[in-house]
Amino acid sequence: SGLYRLNPGLSSQERLYPGQVLVTSIEDRPTEKTTLLGYAYPWANERTLRGILPYADTLVPFTYGFTEDGTLVPLDDTALLAQAAEIGTAGVMHLSTLTERGTFSAERAAALLENEAAQETLIANVVTNMAARGYQALDVDFEYLGAPLAAAYAAFLGKLRAAVNANGWPLLAALAPKTSREQAGTLYEGHDYAAVAANTDATLLMTYEWG
Repeated sequence: SGLYRLNPGLSSQERLYPGQVLVTSIEDRPTEKTTLLGYAYPWANERTLRGILPYADTLVPFTYGFTEDGTLVPLDDTALLAQAAEIGTAGVMHLSTLTERGTFSAERAAALLENEAAQETLIANVVTNMAARGYQALDVDFEYLGAPLAAAYAAFLGKLRAAVNANGWPLLAALAPKTSREQAGTLYEGHDYAAVAANTDATLLMTYEWG
């Protein structure tokens, strides 16, 4: 993985050639610490990932959904996690309200957030899956909730955090990029920055929404 990190172009070739110039070391004077996180679909190109993973601290296979009773919708993440482990990149489980149709569902979120039993089932399933798959953190991404679900969502994150923290894993949550608390729109109104931050270990600002 060291050669890939220092020579990104190697990801596009399968063998080295006589006379090929490689970087073996660089002068490294870090001034700040940061974490690089990357999402990947299960069908992500293996060779492309080979060139990216040495630079990433974590890989997030996209995405685990759930049904209204708290059952996880499975994700074929085996190949991604194996490749990440080979490089030494940690796997982060991604939990979202994305349905089998590929759209974010406020209805599915509401069914969960208004049902304590379903929440407990989902939390238990998440913990079991993380342990079985070797995930080292959890990233939650519930979108387009609207204001009526904002408080319930933050409260659910608090329950989820307690469960994953008990196993030594941090909880992250993705936040819509707001410019003010009063910003209108279902994407923004469902995320109370202060409440979500209080019930998670870290947050991710989805600034790509501004792209």
